[in-house]
Amino acid sequence: MDPVLVEQLVSFTIALVVGIVLWGLGVVVLRSAVALGGLVLGALMGWLTWVETGGTFPLWAVLLVFAVVVACVSLLIYRLLLAGLLAAILSMVSLVTLWSVLSMSATVAEGTIPEAGSTPAPLQDLGLLIIGSDATDPTEGDVDEAAPPSTDMHELLPAAARQAEMIRRELATRLEHLRGAWKELDATRQLVIVGSVLGGMLLGLIIATFAPRTTAVIVTAVLGSLLILGSISRLLSMAGAPMHDLIEAWILLPAVAWVALAVTGAFVQCMLSRRKASQSPDAS
Repeated sequence: MDPVLVEQLVSFTIALVVGIVLWGLGVVVLRSAVALGGLVLGALMGWLTWVETGGTFPLWAVLLVFAVVVACVSLLIYRLLLAGLLAAILSMVSLVTLWSVLSMSATVAEGTIPEAGSTPAPLQDLGLLIIGSDATDPTEGDVDEAAPPSTDMHELLPAAARQAEMIRRELATRLEHLRGAWKELDATRQLVIVGSVLGGMLLGLIIATFAPRTTAVIVTAVLGSLLILGSISRLLSMAGAPMHDLIEAWILLPAVAWVALAVTGAFVQCMLSRRKASQSPDAS
């Protein structure tokens, strides 16, 4: 089998497993996951520092110090991180929803029938981010050309480096398309959309301040659902399934599936929390 396909298969499978854990057990494992992520990131930073300093200090000492410090900092900013993620999620929801509603209402007001290519840009870009665009097809032959220049870090983690570069390219493509569509909007609609984004950000910060547990449930359910849908859709695309035909048939399908899966995940986490709370008095 092609090594690139194997790499994609392993990457998407790992992302699927992580997504399922976040989706169903996010509120339980989130703090531990943040600490573990801090340890891994700190160890990587320590290794890079050790390489840059020419191995002056013992490697184990540098790794230990950086891993512990970054893990502690991650736990200290745990709530701040959750607040930022919730604010970003609600801002994105506000942006996509209001922009799409304004675009469709303007088309209806003009009395014209929407054409095949007149889908609101946010819905189109959101669907392609979830399902995966043709530009990130793992079977394409330009994967090696898209890989970052060879460095010590990339020699240590070549697969992670290639995946990060592919994600960066896809995000850059979608943002460029969204920027072009934004310039075509009039000043009034731009102002309304910006106001909705700021409102979503403020709402996220308020919820995170007064309901941190609810924030953890929402964030983990949303992120876990995104990983699940993105991984499954790309795995199906690798198997030959016509995923992009589904978007052309109903552009709302990725967004609706994401919302439905996130709501289900939040419900599952709440039920598990209630069951755990009800069993605690009996155990004592």
